[in-house]
Amino acid sequence: MAGSVPAQRVAVRNDNFDYKKFLRLCLDRWWWFAISFCVVAVIVFGFIKLNPQPETIKGSVLIASNSSDTKSSLLKQFDVSSVLGGTGSVESEVAIMSSHEVMMMTVRQLQLNCKYTVKKGLFKTYEPWGDEPVRLDYDQAMADTLSAALMFKLKLHADNTADVTMKCAKDKFLDEKNVKLPATFDTPYGKFALAPTEYFDSFFAKRKSLEENIVLSNYSASAESFQKAIVVAPYSKKVNLVNISFKTFNVNYGVDVLTALVENYNKLGIENQREKGLRTIKFIDERIAELSDDLSDKEAQIESFTSGKLVGNVEADAKRSFERSSKLQDALVNAETEYQVMQMISRFISDPANRFEMLPSVGETQSKALAGSIEKYNTEILQRVNMLKNASPDNISVKNLEDNLDALRNNIELSLSKALEAAGVRLQSLRSQAYQARSKELDLPETQREYLVLKRNQGIQEKLYLYLLQQREEKAMSVANVTPSAQVIDQIYVTAYAAKRSKKVYALLVLIIGFGIPAVIIFFIDRMRRTVDSAKEVKLLTSLPMLASVGAEKVDDQASLWARPVQANLGFILGASGGNTVMVTSMGHDEARGKIAAAIARQFASQGDKTLLLQADMNHEEALGLGVRSRGGVAEYVAGRVSLDDIVTQVPSVAGLSVITGTADGVSAVQSLNIIASPKFKKLLDKVKVDYDVVVIDAPAIGEIGYETAVIAADSSVVVLVATEGVTRIDDLERLRELNSTGIYHNLSVVYTEA
Repeated sequence: MAGSVPAQRVAVRNDNFDYKKFLRLCLDRWWWFAISFCVVAVIVFGFIKLNPQPETIKGSVLIASNSSDTKSSLLKQFDVSSVLGGTGSVESEVAIMSSHEVMMMTVRQLQLNCKYTVKKGLFKTYEPWGDEPVRLDYDQAMADTLSAALMFKLKLHADNTADVTMKCAKDKFLDEKNVKLPATFDTPYGKFALAPTEYFDSFFAKRKSLEENIVLSNYSASAESFQKAIVVAPYSKKVNLVNISFKTFNVNYGVDVLTALVENYNKLGIENQREKGLRTIKFIDERIAELSDDLSDKEAQIESFTSGKLVGNVEADAKRSFERSSKLQDALVNAETEYQVMQMISRFISDPANRFEMLPSVGETQSKALAGSIEKYNTEILQRVNMLKNASPDNISVKNLEDNLDALRNNIELSLSKALEAAGVRLQSLRSQAYQARSKELDLPETQREYLVLKRNQGIQEKLYLYLLQQREEKAMSVANVTPSAQVIDQIYVTAYAAKRSKKVYALLVLIIGFGIPAVIIFFIDRMRRTVDSAKEVKLLTSLPMLASVGAEKVDDQASLWARPVQANLGFILGASGGNTVMVTSMGHDEARGKIAAAIARQFASQGDKTLLLQADMNHEEALGLGVRSRGGVAEYVAGRVSLDDIVTQVPSVAGLSVITGTADGVSAVQSLNIIASPKFKKLLDKVKVDYDVVVIDAPAIGEIGYETAVIAADSSVVVLVATEGVTRIDDLERLRELNSTGIYHNLSVVYTEA
């Protein structure tokens, strides 16, 4: 395809990259590098000025454990304290710290949904934090209902006036000029007040006007933006340390935001812990009241029994009987207590009034799976409580959560029922064993046995009562002494390395890009060009011997000595081949083959050889550089209008050199082909070969077909191809490789000329 670069030629050029030539091309275009360097320097400098680097605010907090290490054995067995929840993993705390709820609390506390920007110059802006020139006052409840951000554009003047514009999306609701501040505006969104602050005058020290932009968003949208901007990540998996960072242009702003974030995280954690503790205390108080009534009944029964039966030594007899079966009785008491606790929890769960109340936990000794389910249920109860702070009970998320709670509660009831069955079986077994032991005490009076039963039931109630009292005190202490979950390790600070850009890095960047762009362009231009640009490339593409590389200024210089080595090499080749004909041709029509042919002929003549320069290119009227013009040439001779003696002209300035021109009038391409292919032209060549020592033929270009050149090459001893820088096409040289393989062109060699 015309214009395409063959794969073979591309491979040759890529495998033989000429570094010296590439350096020369770069040096020739040095001004490209100067311009590129200046442009890149201006762009980088402008980028630094227009895009200042924000400061990085950082801090580290340690997630502390709130679990108590001091528990009684009974407390550890029936771990109702697990209602408070264990210490979650660091990943869970990271999720809570970066949650939407904590961000909302921070946005509300600092009013981060209202952002101020002051434009001090054409490209210089400032984000004030507490020192804005004009402050916006509005109804705080409005921020919950905004569906889109409101933008206020103020053009402030030193005389306490302002041009005020208010927009929401593309709609403009306010556009007033020269408003005296402070001022109040009634809009479809409510009332807004703009009042100058104590910093107003300081902004007009060196200017008469100032632009200030105020963007008011809803709390939720602002919280979402801060969720993306603030990075909360665990330090490692081995420690409960969490790193927080935030990038901003105002250091005080960033420090206040991160400080408030940690405070709100701790506040939310404290509220959740207190909520869990208070709900547990409420449950324990109810159970204590019930047990107190039961104990009063038991004590009244014992008092009535002892006074009615007039039994004086019941306790001593009962003690002796109890010692005989103490081990079984202890086991039975523990089993009774466990069963009673589980029954209380079962009654609490089955009561519809406690549908969304937190459940007391059973100990892991009874059922780890059941304890985990109750813990999950209590966590979701707290989640529902938090959601109801910002949403109505009819909210779809609340409804979905309640459905999940009902399903989880049913699962807990089923698991608890199975656990009760297992505990009942165990209790029945212990009772049976105790009965067998008591059967051995039949010798005791009936009154003693009745008394023993009453005391045993009283002991069970007393242990359960004391256990719940202990739980009540521990929960009260934990609620009164709730500590923050996050302990600040590294106070919020500004990283030193982020405050400044590295000048060396940007200088290196300017050098690399400034000099790299023109170098890459030059490289690709060189890769994509279609003409040769060096003698080395011609030699690589053709694999032909190079006779000479001639500078542009030497081609037209008749006194130049560049043709001497060419003539010497051609003479050696002619001597070895036994011929005397040198054909000079080229791949195209614009190469300097005529001048090269004339220079070679002149050099042979100057060495004493009788030389003829035959212009077989019919359109050359004159032997270039020799100043010879005849009345006719090869075309007229073949046509029979002149004789051979008429077309041979002696060159006056060079002894021994004669010239036969092509034609006096010029011919068409078809006529030129007919002339060269004619028998008379063949006779002409045979004649001049005999009459002259050396015949130099200025042949037509090979062109697309090369038939004319092939005819002449068949009668030539040596073929010289002239390739010119920027003129000879690379594709043509690739095609020459195929033509040369036919053997038509004898002793083919190359002369390269620079443009």
